[in-house]
Amino acid sequence: MVQEKEHSSDSNITEESLSITEKLNLETAKVVWKELEIPFARGVVIVVSSELDLIEAAVAFHEDNQSQVAAWLDKKLLQKPELDWVKGLRGDDEEFWAVVVAPFVLIQSPKK
Repeated sequence: MVQEKEHSSDSNITEESLSITEKLNLETAKVVWKELEIPFARGVVIVVSSELDLIEAAVAFHEDNQSQVAAWLDKKLLQKPELDWVKGLRGDDEEFWAVVVAPFVLIQSPKK
């Protein structure tokens, strides 16, 4: 009789065992502006200030924390990019960190 090897639950991290913060962190990637043009045209891109943690903002959107998002909007820590802002970019290849919290795409300039 062949005995199957038992796997430790610690070695098998499943998506269900991750917190929303961990999931969003894993779903964050660097993208270039060219990849954001369609979401920008749809009005779903949100620029996250460097003063705010991108994942913290994403969690607030995911949890529909309207009061926190409103406070950040009031303080200009979150903004919808205007056309003038886009024109000020260095080009289509400017990089951003991005995470999708449907229907929004939250972006942040990489820290320098």
